[in-house]
Amino acid sequence: VYTEAGTFSVTLTVTTSVDSDTTLQDITVVVGGGEGEGEGEGEGEGEGEGEGEGEGEGEGEGEGEGEGEGEGEGEGEGEGITTEVKTACMLSFGVGNAVGELGTETVNEVAEAIWGASEMNNGNLTLSGTLTQTARDTDNWTYSAAPSDRLVVVFYEQTPIEITFNAITGNFQSTAEEFTYNHDMDIHVFVEGLVDARLQSSKQYTKSWNAAWTRRITGTMVVAGGETMTLDITHQGREIDSYIEPPFAHYEYEETYTGTASTPSASYTIDEYAWSSITHNSDQAIHARDDSRQSNSSVTVDGATYQFVNASVTWHSASSLNDPGGFNMVIEPEHWSVGGTMLRNGALFGTVQYDRPLVADSHGPELVLHTTTGEDLFLHTLIVYP
Repeated sequence: VYTEAGTFSVTLTVTTSVDSDTTLQDITVVVGGGEGEGEGEGEGEGEGEGEGEGEGEGEGEGEGEGEGEGEGEGEGEGEGITTEVKTACMLSFGVGNAVGELGTETVNEVAEAIWGASEMNNGNLTLSGTLTQTARDTDNWTYSAAPSDRLVVVFYEQTPIEITFNAITGNFQSTAEEFTYNHDMDIHVFVEGLVDARLQSSKQYTKSWNAAWTRRITGTMVVAGGETMTLDITHQGREIDSYIEPPFAHYEYEETYTGTASTPSASYTIDEYAWSSITHNSDQAIHARDDSRQSNSSVTVDGATYQFVNASVTWHSASSLNDPGGFNMVIEPEHWSVGGTMLRNGALFGTVQYDRPLVADSHGPELVLHTTTGEDLFLHTLIVYP
């Protein structure tokens, strides 16, 4: 019966048999309001409270509780996984790595800015003023002395990057690149609407060609989904092996990322590991790269805690473009590996896997979390096509 209140009530007579005793039961199903009894597994969203003969609460047959307005708990099959949960799962796999890369890029850009401003200021060490790019994709810059308390870098038609130096030491008589390998700095970086963070970076050589570093990044930055993330992440790394012996060049390093982060919708505990090995053969124009990522990070979102357990992936790529930085195809698929799970409140939520078959010389699969509901949640683009 359809009522003015928008409810739909159906009374069913069901015959069941238990131990040869036949019984008749009346089951009332209500869609949109009131109390209903039905068979269903799981908990979803719907108005009213349902009592069922299955597991959990439900209205009607199937998984999930009802289709009305109101209150319910969990994620019924009809509702699916929320956008907030999808974003949180993706970030919990790699947000530490992303923040670490931002820190590395910032150190490199700060060094270039110092050297550029100093060169245009008669060779005097310069940590303040404004550098302005005069056109897109050009090395033409102008310098002015204001402001006197920070160094501002303005890429053409971009939001200014403001760098305030709390402390900085290093060999300013060398090159900007050399400075990035041997320095101590404590700076504040501000980009309106994007970043407001403190970066403490220390990197020194441990032996010829090899270095180790520690960076701590605290503050805020805008992440996927447009949310502002408050973070406190420590990025540590070391070069395992690094050499240039023509025609070969080799660079191998490992990194860890630990700390905490939060957005208005989620809070994270970061525990990530990364390893990379890059080899070039200039005689044969061969460029190969091996990568590995691991995560045991967790995130609390929508009232539930999601925890990666030994989530890991190892992949191998090469360049068909004769580009030392353009790793665009799968090599050695027999040596690729993937594994690990994610738990939701201690119960299995999904497994880490590829989204498609692994094929040599292709651009490769992406990494996904295959959930128990059958959905694939994106985690990482393994081979980024240039």
